[in-house]
Order: sequence, then C-alpha cells, then structure tokens
Amino acid sequence: MSRPRSSRTSALAALVFLTAGCTTTIIPPAQPVHPISVYLLDHGRTPSLVLPSADGGMTRYAYGDWNWYALRNTGPVAGGRALFLPTQGALGRQELSGPPVEASLPQGLGSDAWVNLHPITVGLSDVEQLRARLDREHSEGAKVALAESFNMEFVPHPRRYTWFRNSNHVVAAWLRELGCETEGLAFHSRWKVKPKATGSRD
Repeated sequence: MSRPRSSRTSALAALVFLTAGCTTTIIPPAQPVHPISVYLLDHGRTPSLVLPSADGGMTRYAYGDWNWYALRNTGPVAGGRALFLPTQGALGRQELSGPPVEASLPQGLGSDAWVNLHPITVGLSDVEQLRARLDREHSEGAKVALAESFNMEFVPHPRRYTWFRNSNHVVAAWLRELGCETEGLAFHSRWKVKPKATGSRD
C-alpha cells in the first residue's frame, strides 16, 4: 500500500527543514592550467554563476523553475509546485559589461541582487567548455522569457526542476565541471570556499 499523499508531503517538508542549515563547500582545483576567476553569486535562496566571456566581458548563468523564475509566478501555489513536484526547468543567461573582475560585478541585479560573492580560481579550458555548452543549450531553447526583475533571458531547460535537483544542485554540478570538488548536499544556497590540501612542504 502506498503512503498517503499527506504523509509524503509531510516527510518531504521535514527533510526541507532538516537540510536548511547545511553548507556546501567548494574546493577549487589546486593548480589549474591557465588560472582564471569565476564568480559564484549567492542570492540568499538561489545562486548564479558568472563566467568570463570570449569578448572580454562576463556572462551570468542560472537555473531554476520556469514558472517561478522565467514567468515570475511567485505565489504560494507556484512555490509549492516548484518545491514538491517535478516542473519545467529554466536556464537563464545575462551578459554583463566590464572586464571579468570582481570589481565589475554590479550589486544591483534587480530583485536578484547577491548577498555573498565567492571568487573561485579554475582552469581556462574548463571555463571555455562549460560556457560553450551553456550558450549552446540557451541558443537551442524553443522560446525566451525576459525576466526583468532578474535582468535575465530564460529558455526552457531539458532537465526537469525538482527540489532534489534544484538551482543549487545544478550550480554545484557546473562547478564540478570546472574542476572543483563539492562537499555537502547543496539543497540550499549556503556556500563556502576552501583551498584544496596540497600536502606538506618539503
């Protein structure tokens, strides 16, 4: 006999509560080839990732629930669906001007302003590969929704959004593509960066 829907919902709500204080630790590669900085922006509940672009600027990427982030349906019903049910995923992209350095990152990103910024040093070739893949996925999107409050252009993402694969999980996966290690469950946007242990010096 399957568990009643109310019991499943209560169990998931308890899991949300238990993971609320968990921090995800990012361990950058110790000696990346052609090191370059990327920037993890912590927006309080969700993150986004800023990569240097080929033209000398920066590009910001984010993942989330299509209804919530792209269409800005942020009521309790939409929020409950995004939390408890598989929904349409969305990939957001925003071009930022200025050289790809921390000082160029604007605090004012609409309602999605960051509360913490984490510079992370990775290898240039890994950045180029991830940026190319994300740009390709974005350009292949069937439709674009301009979320002015985020200043981002969203397209549908092929992977479904769930609480077990939310925006934090996806950004953690992007960081692993850049050669980083991650420790923690990544359910919530609580991050810290620590250097990779390289052993004792001779």
